[in-house]
Amino acid sequence: MKKVSISDIARKAGVSVSTVSFVMNDKAVKMRISREVIDKVENVAREMGYRPNQLARGLRTGKTKTIGLIVENISNAFLLRWRRPSRTKPKSTTAEVVYCSTDNDEEKARELINMLSQRQVDGYIITPTLNLADEIRKLQAENKPVILIDRYFPQHDEIPAVLVNNYEGVTRGNRIFLSARATARSR
Repeated sequence: MKKVSISDIARKAGVSVSTVSFVMNDKAVKMRISREVIDKVENVAREMGYRPNQLARGLRTGKTKTIGLIVENISNAFLLRWRRPSRTKPKSTTAEVVYCSTDNDEEKARELINMLSQRQVDGYIITPTLNLADEIRKLQAENKPVILIDRYFPQHDEIPAVLVNNYEGVTRGNRIFLSARATARSR
């Protein structure tokens, strides 16, 4: 089966190849293409089963719309929330997520960073292994956004991190639990 091209879509929709390109690259509004033409091109593309070549788009734009998520274990309940795509963002701003598990193995973590770097992901969300700071700083030197989750490097506070305050969580949880127990007893 022949892969559908933007030329095929243009021919069937009765518009120019550049119009199809603008629509497919979310530049139609900027180029003042009417809503009617945008809808027509999108419908034809969907009917024909068009799938853009992400590699070519990434080479042209320098953006792949992908994020590398590197964690110790992707089945961790804390991380399962990352697996659900956001329903609130427009299609044009939604990134694909490449999920990777390190099994807390430093060598595997380095290999995963290398693999994602070769795929030219736009950014990284990482639960780092113990000695991964140098690799992360190299990513930052390449102007790749990096955010650490669940762990951080105290000696490298220039690397942004999102952490859970376990002490506060346990303290609040105990207060809520004790309050609920006291309320139940008083009934």
